Amino acid sequence: MKAYDARRATQADRCVLGMVVTILGIQVWLALIDASWWLLIPMIVALRWQHLAEHTHVHRPLVHKPLGRRIVDFGLVMSTAVPVDIYYTHHVATHHRYNNSADDWTSPFAYASASFPDQPVPLLRYVASFPYRSWIFSIRDLRATSGRGDLCGSVLVLLAGSATIFMASPTGFLKFFLVPWLALYFLAPVANWLHHYNCLYEDWQSSANSKLSLLNRSIGLNIGYHAAHHVYPDAHWSELPLLHAGLSASDRT
Repeated sequence: MKAYDARRATQADRCVLGMVVTILGIQVWLALIDASWWLLIPMIVALRWQHLAEHTHVHRPLVHKPLGRRIVDFGLVMSTAVPVDIYYTHHVATHHRYNNSADDWTSPFAYASASFPDQPVPLLRYVASFPYRSWIFSIRDLRATSGRGDLCGSVLVLLAGSATIFMASPTGFLKFFLVPWLALYFLAPVANWLHHYNCLYEDWQSSANSKLSLLNRSIGLNIGYHAAHHVYPDAHWSELPLLHAGLSASDRT
C-alpha cells in the first residue's frame, strides 16, 4: 500500500471539489428545465456524495483560504440544505469530541430508552428525531460559543437561492431540491446509526463499525473506514486505508 502523500491528497480534494461543483450545477440545471421525475432518483444518490464531500470538508476544508472556504460552504448548503456550521457543530464538535459518551447528543445512545453499548435507540425514532436535534442543539451550542463561521450567511444563501430557483421553476425546485433535501435529511441518520450499531466495542473499534464495500471505500470517500476515522478524525480521507491497515496489524501483534 502506498504511503500517505500530501500532494496526492490535495489532488484528491480538487477532484472532490470538482464533483461538488458538477453536482450542484446539474441540480440547478435539472430544476430550471423541470426535467423528468425519474431523474430524481440519481439526484438523491448524487446528494449522498455531496453529503460525503461536506463530511470531508468539515474535518479538513477542501479549500483553505477563508474566502474560498466560505464559497464552498455556500455551494454545499445550496446543494444539501445542511449549513456547514450546523454540520461542523453536531458532527465534529459534538460527535467526535464526545464519541458516544453522555455528552454526545448525536449518538444513537443519547436517548432515555437507550444504553451504551448494547442498546441504541430504535432506528426509526433516531431517523425521525435527528434532523430536528441537529438544528436545535447545534444552534444552542453555537450560541454558547463563538461559533465556527457565519451560520446566518449560509441560511441567507439557502433562502435566496431557493427563492430564485422556485420563482424560475416551482415544480423543478420541488423535484430536484426540496424532495432530495428531505431524502438526505432522513437517510443520512440511517448511515450514522448503522456505523455505530452493534460495534465490537473493543480496542480501536470500540465506537464505530468499518464497512469496507467498494461504495464505502474510495468511491464513498473512504467513509467505510469509520473506526479508523474515529481514532484519527483529523486525518485526510485518503489516508484512512493506510491507518486502518496499521490499526489492524497492531491487533495481530
